[in-house]
Amino acid sequence: MRYEEKERNRIAEDILLDRRIRTSMYCAKCGYNLRSLPRAYHCPECGHEYSTRGTTHGIFLPHGVDPPIPLIVATLGSGLMAGFLIAGGIQVANENEIVLGCVFALITLGTGCMAVSRMAGFLNHRRIARRIEEDED
Repeated sequence: MRYEEKERNRIAEDILLDRRIRTSMYCAKCGYNLRSLPRAYHCPECGHEYSTRGTTHGIFLPHGVDPPIPLIVATLGSGLMAGFLIAGGIQVANENEIVLGCVFALITLGTGCMAVSRMAGFLNHRRIARRIEEDED
């Protein structure tokens, strides 16, 4: 039996045995209230897959998401270091400083990409939290 078929059978069994989400839980993608829906399925609002069996996959958790301040600081610090090393290396014609500056530039690129990604996740989390607060009022 294929995985999809097993999952469909579990969802059907949940529906037949009236195993539904009994409390307010929200979709991690759009913030839709999943109360009274099957324990594992797709959000009717956005189609995002969720599950409350064992783990809370695809369920909005109101805690644990902080702004990526350490990554932003690391990006700024490594960017400054790269700039100083490259500028200083060019000024005194020191290849080692230029190479080290390029290494710091690569570190800056990597931490910058991670910071942007985590900031997008943080902002999405805040957007969903605001939507849930507005719906509860």
